[in-house]
Amino acid sequence: MRLKKPGTIALAAVIVALALCGCSSEPEASNTPSPSRSSEPTTPPAATATPTPKFTGAIDYDRLTGDAWTTLSALDRYAACNEFFAALIPGEAAMTQNSLAPEVQSWFAKRLDVVQALVLDKSNDLNFEAAKNIVDCLTKIDNVSQEESDGHKGLLSEIVGLHQSSIEGNHLVYIDPAQITRYSDGNYDATSTTSLPYKALSVEGYANNGFGDMKGQLLMTYYEWTYEEAAYRYVLTSPAYDTTVPLYFGDKPPIVVDPSRQNARADQN
Repeated sequence: MRLKKPGTIALAAVIVALALCGCSSEPEASNTPSPSRSSEPTTPPAATATPTPKFTGAIDYDRLTGDAWTTLSALDRYAACNEFFAALIPGEAAMTQNSLAPEVQSWFAKRLDVVQALVLDKSNDLNFEAAKNIVDCLTKIDNVSQEESDGHKGLLSEIVGLHQSSIEGNHLVYIDPAQITRYSDGNYDATSTTSLPYKALSVEGYANNGFGDMKGQLLMTYYEWTYEEAAYRYVLTSPAYDTTVPLYFGDKPPIVVDPSRQNARADQN
């Protein structure tokens, strides 16, 4: 997939795990008689396990998993995903070709939060299967070659990693809608790997993987507007500070939110 010449995906997330170990020793034997005790020893309370997250939303496993999912067309799959998200994100404004990048980023982030909750609920193996299938609805897959975009491969890899991880606090990484620094002034013309034209949209901002007061990594994310579904599909994410990866906002100068990025590079050179 390319927006003229986009970079490949490079997401970085830092997870710090601390292991605590307590030790005890037995007292040395003594010939001195011990005094009588007025009460029995107190049994220490059992350690409280961290509760396993539960997905509280409604999900139609019959449509989103198994053989039923594999037989659905691309549009039918999107319709099933749209019904799933609509029930969990009520009152959401519909996306249009004129939607601004901050609106699109918020729209995408809410969906990733839902998928994340689904993956973290390991009480039902079908949750993981459904989450992986929903990636097809959120990311670009070329209509001609059926080639998966870098965004599809990257998001699917993150979901698998989140499912396998036992580290508390691990989460999907995306641009924080509240930390957007620049975005494209509307959609612009791009070209797929099979030379098919499509409408693209770009957004730059800090990821949601910061610690304390620190911001996360500065990223560039690209989306495709799909007329058939009237929605945006995730194409790829790349690091904005990597000078070997081009940044592209289209033919117009980007809309600047963070003044510190006013004069930052904004083209493919």
